[in-house]
Parts: sequence; C-alpha cells; structure tokens
Amino acid sequence: MKNFGYLCLLLFSLQSIGQSHTYQPPLTFYPYSDGHLWGITNANREVLMPPQFDIPAFFVGSYPFAIAMKNKKYGTITRDYKELTPFSYDKIETLSSPFGYGMVKGKYILLNLNTGKVISSSAFDSIENYCYCKEKLFVVDKGGKKILYSTLTDKQWNKNTFEQVEFAETDNGHSALVKTGGKFGLIDTKTNAWLIPAKYDQLKGAWHNDKRIFIGIENGKTACFDRNGKAIQVENPNAEESYSGGMGVVEAKREKPNMEGKLDLYIHNLGNNNWKVNLEIHKAGNVEVFQSASLQGYTALEKILYDSKDYKQPAIIKAVKEGKTGLIGLKGQILVSFQYDNIEFLDLEDHWFLKTTLNNKEGLLKMNCVELMKPVFKHVLGIDFNVEALFVEMPNGQRGYMDEQTGKIYIPGIED
Repeated sequence: MKNFGYLCLLLFSLQSIGQSHTYQPPLTFYPYSDGHLWGITNANREVLMPPQFDIPAFFVGSYPFAIAMKNKKYGTITRDYKELTPFSYDKIETLSSPFGYGMVKGKYILLNLNTGKVISSSAFDSIENYCYCKEKLFVVDKGGKKILYSTLTDKQWNKNTFEQVEFAETDNGHSALVKTGGKFGLIDTKTNAWLIPAKYDQLKGAWHNDKRIFIGIENGKTACFDRNGKAIQVENPNAEESYSGGMGVVEAKREKPNMEGKLDLYIHNLGNNNWKVNLEIHKAGNVEVFQSASLQGYTALEKILYDSKDYKQPAIIKAVKEGKTGLIGLKGQILVSFQYDNIEFLDLEDHWFLKTTLNNKEGLLKMNCVELMKPVFKHVLGIDFNVEALFVEMPNGQRGYMDEQTGKIYIPGIED
C-alpha cells in the first residue's frame, strides 16, 4: 500500500508539473468608451480600468502589456492594470518581441516593452531592420549613418558605419550584407569578421540549386559565394533563379467573378410589382433558364447572395413590400419578415453579415438569416481582430465590442 500511495503521489506530481507548463490562452480584455475616453472591461462587463485613455488599449496575444495614450502621450500598462512604461512618449510601436521604440521629439529610443525599461541610452534618427540572432542587433540611423547596435551591450556593435544594411543567414548564425564607402561586402554578425570583403560594386542574394548564394560584381567581373561567404563556382551566375518564398509576393486584387457559363440568380422586373426570379446560364450570348419563379406584390427585389452549393438556402433576396424590407428565398419563401427600413450585405474582412436598419439604428443578421442583434446601434463600425469581435457604437456615443457569435455587447452597464 505504501508503494501504491507513493506511485499515486508521483503521478499526481508529474501531472501537476505538466499542467504548469501547459499554455493557457490569455484572458480577453475589451476596450470600451464612454463617448470621450477609453477604459477596459472583460467578458463579464466588469470595469477593470475606468475610462481614462485617449485611444483603445489592446492586450494582444500573450504580450504582457498594452500600448495606451493618456493626455496625448503614449505609454504601456500591464495586465493587472498598472503603468509599465511612463506616459511620456509621442509614439510607441512594437518591433520584434520584446523590443519596441518610443519616439520623443522625432527621435527613436529602444524599449523593452515587456519590462517597460529603456534599452538605448542614446536616441536614433530611425530604427530599421532587426537581426533574429543571439547578438540581438538592430540597424539604426544616427547622424545620417547606419550602424549595427547591440541591445545586449547598449553599444555600437562594430566601428563601421554603413550606407545600407540587410541581414541574412549563415550555417552558424547570421550575417549582414552591407554597403560602406560605396562598396558592398558581407559581415559575420557574431564575430564582426568580413565574410566577403567590401570591395564589390554590386553584391546581391540569389538562389542556386535551392541554396542561398551571393553574386558579387567588381570591375565587371563576377564572383559567387555560398551563404557563408566561401567562394564557389556557378555556371551562368547572372541567371538568378526565382524563389517563391513569400517575400515580395503581391496578392492579386479580388475581381468580380466572371459568371459567363455559370449558373446564377437573375431578377427581372415585369412592371406593376410583378417579378421573375430565374436561375440562368449566360453563354456566348445565349440564355438558358433552369428554374423560374413568378412573384407578385413587391416594390423592389435585389439579389444579395446566390450559392449553388448551398442546398438548404441557395439564395437570399432583399424584398420591399408596403414600405418595409425583408428577405425571401428562391421561390419567394419568407426568410426574414418585413420589419426593417433596409437590409444590406456587410463584408467585414471576409466576415459576412446582413446589416439591418430600423428608425436610424443598425442591427445584424447572420448569413443564415438568424438575428444576431436587433437594431440598437448607431453604427456597426467594423471588426477588430485584436479582440476577435465587432466594433460598434451606441446611440449615446459609447463605443465597444460585440461577440460576433453570441451578440453579447462588452460595454459595462449594457444588459443582454
């Protein structure tokens, strides 16, 4: 029995240790406004910080801080609602965690945003690239020259100044492709040694056999190096191979789909409140009708959505009858009763809703035509992925957030 008890205790201890390292998603805090200043609430609509900030303060992801503004100055606060970075900066922005910068009179100061402490004892004209390396280097501009600055030592990493700096990787760490004195070279960020001497008129990265290489040009002659700076032989080195790793890839603009030859919904006004609602295919100037419904008594019909793959509710049509707006289906069946002044399709960053209007107030329907919130808002302003919720404004000027699934409004004092 002693052994059995000891075994249970051991298993419990191991389980506790495992649980202590299990990631727990941070609690969600919601900014809210009284119409003038911003405070912070939670899902229970408790006042965690009363309105006091000029802008919404978001706790993003697992970051232990939120950037806020008070009296037109930026600072940060902790998740237990205490000041972390003093409200003394003209601007604060995050860089690579935990780093950020504070701006004072046009100059940049490096900060550790997790602790609220100042890292750099001097200010810079700008802060540029960051090296994801053990040396924790930034490219900063000071007096018109770029330098490598170490956040570990609060000093310039080497004695050189540069016209250009771009970080790269080696087998054992990182490097910096630099331009100094009008010439290009490559520096090891760990040792400060020159991997490729700064003597080339051009030095650019390329891909050869799925490996990163550098191509240097000096007095019209070409030399090739692997990513560690070792000279290599490459056939036809000027024919740089393309690489689709994501950098510089521009997503094509979304265009209106070409419905030529595809089944779609068409609405025909026959006059005198008579309508034809058809499923048609338009191809090469010909029209083929696959389904048709005759509808009467509506002063206006407008297609909101047709999805041939949705067998339960393929069509949503806005209909106006006796001055009120509702929604009907493909055969005229009522999906939403005629009770609103207007209904519009609302695309919030690919989150789709149907916005209802009644007596100059706005509400929302889900795309299955179930009411998410009756018309109580002055405006539905958008969606904010910082809190995964909809941004709304109340008639009295209060602003805050609403759960896009349940319709719960996260503003203290507002009941369901």
